Amino acid sequence: MNTKQFLFTIIVLAGFTTCTMGYDLADSFIDEPDYIVINSLLSSLNPVKIDFYQTIKADSGYTWSSLTGVHVLLKENDSILYDAICEKPVLELPYYPKAGRNYSLEATVNGKTIKANTFIPVPATCSNRRIYYGKYWQEQYLHFPSFQIDTRGQASLWIATYHIFPTGDKEQSYVIWTSHPLIDKFNQEIGGEGVLNPQVGSYYHRPVLRIKNTNLPLFDNLFFLPGWNGTIVSDRIIPTRPPLQYQVKLIMASNEYDRYCKSLIEQKSAIVFEDDPFAAILYQPKQVYSNIAGGLGIFAGMSETDYYFRANNYE
Repeated sequence: MNTKQFLFTIIVLAGFTTCTMGYDLADSFIDEPDYIVINSLLSSLNPVKIDFYQTIKADSGYTWSSLTGVHVLLKENDSILYDAICEKPVLELPYYPKAGRNYSLEATVNGKTIKANTFIPVPATCSNRRIYYGKYWQEQYLHFPSFQIDTRGQASLWIATYHIFPTGDKEQSYVIWTSHPLIDKFNQEIGGEGVLNPQVGSYYHRPVLRIKNTNLPLFDNLFFLPGWNGTIVSDRIIPTRPPLQYQVKLIMASNEYDRYCKSLIEQKSAIVFEDDPFAAILYQPKQVYSNIAGGLGIFAGMSETDYYFRANNYE
């Protein structure tokens, strides 16, 4: 699963038809120093890759620039994987990290050192999984009755679903329907009146399901349905673009990756758009989590397991 870090700067202008107000703003006294920025997601399925950046203050604010000449010390448990100066803005090693191991990173440039640590969880699996078919989209749902999960390192479970089409292209489901009581409700919404079907209920989550570490020992017997936009015909929803397959991805997220993803979804969901000016009244900025001591960015571990199911054609 590709992950890139985004930092969002939001300026909200709210206008009201009943009155107008003007403000004279003084010059900002904020003078942030330049930061070293690291972006790296470690997975046993991919070789090591670490991106280096730096923030640079400009007249219009702050810009990003790639960073070279960084002395990198990367360890797996107590073994050194790399200890040298990286002359490129990206460190790539022909080495695949191992699940169940700890990783530490030190990056030094211009006399400044930043540090980060993470853990790669053991992949989660599920036995006896199956799909229930029906004539219509609402009657089709997935059943994962039993999970095998190693909860070392405070890892949490994330579930994402995808639609794979006859053309071969793939898109992530915008929502997932389920009413399981142990799933985090931070991104949960009610799906209108009534229930979608008796198994998945009337709640959906955008765009993933999160089961935090403390709930994992009790988590099982999950019924869910990858949501899809479609056309209502005789009180039934017929997908506009029927998928050929569903892909279900089980992501074991280290504590660092879990906190980063949750804060990023919360931050993006809080963005105020121009067509909803009244939302600015209640807007609360959300800082995206970073585990880089002395810098910015993310250095995190994760593991993933994929399952595939044939979808109904509906045509």
